[in-house]
Amino acid sequence: MQGRRGSPAERRKCALTAPDTSADLHCSAPLSALADINSILSAVRKLERSSGWKTGVQRITTDRLRFAISLRRQILTGTYRQQEENIFTVSERGHRRLIRALAPADMVLQHDLCDSVLIPALRKYLIYDNGASVKWKGMAFTRARLVRHLGEYCRHYGSEGFILQTDFAKFFDNILHDRLVDSIDEKVRSPEIRSLLYMLLSRYAPDVSYTETDFDRVPFDSLKDSAVPPEEKTGRRILRRGIGIGAPISQVAGVFYPTPIDNYCKCVRGCKYYGRYMDDIYIIHQDRDFLESVLAGIRREAAALGLFISERKTHITPLRQGFTFCKVKYRLMPEGRVIRRPCRESLTRERRRLRKLFGLAARGIIPKQEFVELYRSWRRGHKGLDCHRSLVTMDAVYRKYRNELFAEET
Repeated sequence: MQGRRGSPAERRKCALTAPDTSADLHCSAPLSALADINSILSAVRKLERSSGWKTGVQRITTDRLRFAISLRRQILTGTYRQQEENIFTVSERGHRRLIRALAPADMVLQHDLCDSVLIPALRKYLIYDNGASVKWKGMAFTRARLVRHLGEYCRHYGSEGFILQTDFAKFFDNILHDRLVDSIDEKVRSPEIRSLLYMLLSRYAPDVSYTETDFDRVPFDSLKDSAVPPEEKTGRRILRRGIGIGAPISQVAGVFYPTPIDNYCKCVRGCKYYGRYMDDIYIIHQDRDFLESVLAGIRREAAALGLFISERKTHITPLRQGFTFCKVKYRLMPEGRVIRRPCRESLTRERRRLRKLFGLAARGIIPKQEFVELYRSWRRGHKGLDCHRSLVTMDAVYRKYRNELFAEET
């Protein structure tokens, strides 16, 4: 009798990579990419790198192959169901935010969905100056683009001009599910992915039976909704809008959903010096009336998307006065130099954070080395700004706490 060829490792590899023709026969290409074993295992590794210390994640990673095969079968047969999430609030820069932490298995699926289907299909439709949550981009990219836009504007028009800054009120809470899924389906073209998206978004649809508020005119606030007693939510009125903070699909949706506004400003109105970081937008131009007309157009586009402009954060400022964007103060000098300084509140917040971290490290709640690494991380983020004196002062505060922490060891 002829024996099996190849080593056990090679046979296992062949079993993983061999296509399951009985399951994939009637599947669309995006669903096949989502159900690919290698894509699922890649999503498991991504979750392991970020949250490998959690017990639920360790249960998956100890037998990741069995988990991947089970998840693949659920995806192909349409039997996948979401697990219970963990809902809590955090305070970030004085603002309370509602966080909806997914179960580890749901995080794996969403990482896989974003990496293998959504990002490859949607990234080509994003403008270059959309810098949030995109690989090789981020906050540093957006800040560098703003500095470059200021420099190019000064070379063409001088240092006199205006900047329009606008923001959306309760951005994630007011993304329309139907509009989001339709816009994604135009690019993905897969009924299975469309159904999966509706299923994932259904958990974010709030029950607003307790109020008759017209949320087409007033922004929905998930934080206030979470404070309503459960007995008042009878299921009579379900609002199909809003996505939770903390999920991979929320980041992709936040980047892609306002694309019509990007296209209106860049293509229709020809705004060359335009940039967006999630829901923060800036436009630089020499004519204030032009910016007023662009803002009116942005309001129309936002209304069609179900979004609301934050009047408190929307303003047109002369460049000579300086402005603040993403917690950094910018000032364009007449010779074209751009001065960048951190906001005073960010320095104050870091001093308070150092004091709290010192107390935690002194009581042994966190390791002393973690206190050191957290400050070094903050400092690297501000090293490129024009704030030498502020950093020297902050370094003195840091060294004082560090010397007290490590005095016993010396």
